[in-house]
Amino acid sequence: MSALSAIGIGAFGGIGFMIKVGALYFFTEYLRDKTKEKLNNNESKKWIWTSCFLHCLALSFVLSCIYLANDGSYCVSEDMYGCSEQDYDPNFKPATGIQTLKYFGAVLSATVIAVYFRVKSMLSE
Repeated sequence: MSALSAIGIGAFGGIGFMIKVGALYFFTEYLRDKTKEKLNNNESKKWIWTSCFLHCLALSFVLSCIYLANDGSYCVSEDMYGCSEQDYDPNFKPATGIQTLKYFGAVLSATVIAVYFRVKSMLSE
């Protein structure tokens, strides 16, 4: 592997990381707006925290299902109706149940911590 390709791989990894951070920011901003609405409706703080946790749980579940469902296929040719021919990566190893549970735990903990710090300041007032 040449140095230039290593830099390219690192750059794409950095871009992928920033996309994940941006998605987490928009998710926490969405829950922050929902919290403002619930505070204006005089809902209890326990229900607001429970609702935020359930949103994090749902997001983690959906992302984990997507992670588990990845089968290593990619589109080779497209037509006006979408992908007309698929091919499979011969070196692809599908995720196991344990790997999916680890991924679920990582996503859940990251989203819960991010939402906690984003919503905490609003509820402490």
